[in-house]
Amino acid sequence: MKTVQSLLSSAFQTHTNRKAIIDPNDGSILTYSALYDQASTVAGYLHAKGIGPGDYVAIALSRSSLYIIAETACLLFGYGAVLMDAAYPQERIAYAAGNAGAKLIIDDSLMAQMLTYPHQAQYQQVPKDFPAVVIYTSGSTGNPKGIAHDQVSLGSAVLRYQALLKTAPEDTEGIVSPFTFIVGCIVLLNPLCAGASVTVIPRDVIGNPLALAAFIDRMHITQLFMPPSVLKLFKPAGNSLRLVTTGSERVSDVAFRDYSIYNLYGMSETCAAVTAFPIDKPYHNTPIGRAMEGCAVYLLDENGQEADEGEICVAGHLMTGYIGMPEKTAEVKVKNPHFSTDGHKTMIRTGDLGRRDENGNIIYVNRKDWMIKINGQRVEPGEIEAVIREIPQIANAAVKGFTNANNHSYLCAYYVTKEDIQESEIRLAISKRLPHYMMPAYFIKLDAMPLNANGKLNRLALAAPDTAEFASDYAAPTNDMEARLCSAMAHVLGIERVGIHDDFFQLGGDSIGCMSVIAEMDDPRIGTKLIYT
Repeated sequence: MKTVQSLLSSAFQTHTNRKAIIDPNDGSILTYSALYDQASTVAGYLHAKGIGPGDYVAIALSRSSLYIIAETACLLFGYGAVLMDAAYPQERIAYAAGNAGAKLIIDDSLMAQMLTYPHQAQYQQVPKDFPAVVIYTSGSTGNPKGIAHDQVSLGSAVLRYQALLKTAPEDTEGIVSPFTFIVGCIVLLNPLCAGASVTVIPRDVIGNPLALAAFIDRMHITQLFMPPSVLKLFKPAGNSLRLVTTGSERVSDVAFRDYSIYNLYGMSETCAAVTAFPIDKPYHNTPIGRAMEGCAVYLLDENGQEADEGEICVAGHLMTGYIGMPEKTAEVKVKNPHFSTDGHKTMIRTGDLGRRDENGNIIYVNRKDWMIKINGQRVEPGEIEAVIREIPQIANAAVKGFTNANNHSYLCAYYVTKEDIQESEIRLAISKRLPHYMMPAYFIKLDAMPLNANGKLNRLALAAPDTAEFASDYAAPTNDMEARLCSAMAHVLGIERVGIHDDFFQLGGDSIGCMSVIAEMDDPRIGTKLIYT
């Protein structure tokens, strides 16, 4: 079993003069040698502060090459990286750092100071069970839950990807995913451990399908992960791409392209993908395929027996557990009944339901609970509900996920008040606690929550919002550009019409919806800034 530390160390020794990071945000280019020097400088600073291998360090940086340097320093020198984002609410960053017991929070100002430290750390091999990363995902208790992975778990994930994707030193990976997501972590480490280059794609480019296609061609990007909702809008502008991976949500009607496309399935607990399916044609529900190298996947019925349809369970060296949640860990990470066959001691119960098709490929069916995915990221309604209920004017709250006519998922919040409160005040309270992807698209005030015969919340009775009720008094477009833009917005939102005074986001739009509008307009004059303003 190889550690992520050993894989990175080997790459740094072998590919010294090759380009490691290309960051168009500031025009910087780092070779493997330069990346090692800067990572060892950061580690030297940590060592001087009395922070040793095996300790946790929180990273709360902006999206740039500096994030990669800090993460590389942690993984290469044996620190556990708690992956946060500078754009997250400070309360969330502080909670995660405290929950993980992080010795330090690396923010943008501290990172600049760390890079000027005069002494570098010396490389030393750390034990295989030392922490590697902690990914914080939505939690049903009102706080995010930290999912810890050790050195071998992360190393095993990299080896799974290398066996499938055959990433070579000549490849250039474009990073689309946030660094805080597990898929963002693995699509960064896979090319770095293979001696390939990594290009940090700017946020404004990711949000514009036309700009993204041009950027990929200009930067000669050969492979990248692209969420299904983005992939469906993407039209390549050149022929540099050889491979695209997708996943994190159901993949529907993705046509065959001139490059290979793999539909991957996994979650934070499994350290990203554990199954893969090469997409050969459009499917209404694309199979997630078969187990990747180094793990085993089973469908188990309610009695724990293998079945043609059941809960997707994954055996392998996967998560260590949930930080500070032993009962939850024991519920999800269980003894593997197939140890004698596959050699893995434990398995992860994903909570996802699947079935096998006639070719033996697994097809994702649904969740066992109310957890949903928004733009590929897991969201527990309970965490949002807990935040809304803490608002003094709110008596009760519920959050439910829906899918619109364009198969795009969104959240709707229902609330009962004690005192009058504006929707803008609720949104502000949520934005101070939760990342942007957890913000409900709609808010509906109720006189009382619907209850079942047992007096508990009846989520089935929470009806989807009537989006027409959220529109302002209709004002017709005054020119051709406004007419085209309003028409594109209406089509993306699945509503009858949009007026020039309507707010796209108050009507249920989000970042993916914004991309859909830009793609439908197919006009270089239309970008994310125009829609956001």
